[in-house]
Parts: sequence; structure tokens; C-alpha cells
Amino acid sequence: ASSAYRKAEQPDKALEVIKQAREKHPMNKDILIEMVNINLERGDNEEAQASLNEAIAADPNNKQLHYVVGTVYDNLKQYDNAEKSYNKALEIDPEYFDAKHNLGALYFNKGVEIVQAANEVMDDEKYNQMQEEAKAEFKKAVPILEECHKMQPDDRNTMMALMHLYPRIG
Repeated sequence: ASSAYRKAEQPDKALEVIKQAREKHPMNKDILIEMVNINLERGDNEEAQASLNEAIAADPNNKQLHYVVGTVYDNLKQYDNAEKSYNKALEIDPEYFDAKHNLGALYFNKGVEIVQAANEVMDDEKYNQMQEEAKAEFKKAVPILEECHKMQPDDRNTMMALMHLYPRIG
């Protein structure tokens, strides 16, 4: 019933139904995942995170759950937690393209944020220090994204990211 409400774009009703199902089956992995999906659709990342943590407790070797946890943390700009989650997914499956790509993108995006913040700094010494911090993040992204490129040579997002990264690291 919850998926019918989701398709009808009534996530609040879907959440109500899935909460009732969860009362009867508190550790059912499929119900927990449905709860995660509903909360993500509602934009409630924190509640989705709580449901994901419970789903992982029920199925700790599910690479996709760790990947989704990483994306939620990424959206919340909790980069250290996102990095841990992507790495856990890659520990389970070292060839998991999506987790690998998002990990590389995470470093790239952190570098971009540092560059943007540096552009607001008036102190030359602080600016240069921030530029070096950004470059360090970019250098972490390159080998990961190069692996992604080898895995899926036609992936345009990977090629575009590398195209922007190479000049930034010299």
C-alpha cells in the first residue's frame, strides 16, 4: 500500500502505512528500505539516515545500503561520514562503480568548496593555504576517478570531472 501512495505522490500517507507495517515487523529489511525511500522523497534526510542505520543493522553486508548512507551524508555535507560509508561499500565490493565514483566526486566537491571559500579570503597567506588544501582534495579524487574511467570508459561525468581536475593539480 505504501508504494501505491508513493506512486500517487502522497508520501505522508505512504509513511503512515509503512510505520504501521514496521510496528508489526520492526526489523524487516524491506520495510526499513521502504521507509528510507519515503523519507528521502520527503526530503527528510535525517529521518532517512536513522532508518538506514537500522536497515544496515539488519543487513550489514549490503553494499547498496552503505552507498545510500554515503549519499545521504554527502547531501548533509557530512563528508567524513559519507567517506566512511562509501569506503564500507567498497570494502564489500571493491568494483562498485557508483560508490567509487561518488567517493571521487566527494573529494572533487570538497576541493571546489575550499576554492570558493578561499576566494572570499583577503589574507594572501590564508588564501594560499586554502588553495593547497583544495589541491590535496583534488589529488585524492584523481586516482579514484581514473579507476572509474577504466571501469566505464564511456561515462561522461567521470570524463568531465577528470577534465576539470587535471589542470587543477598541474
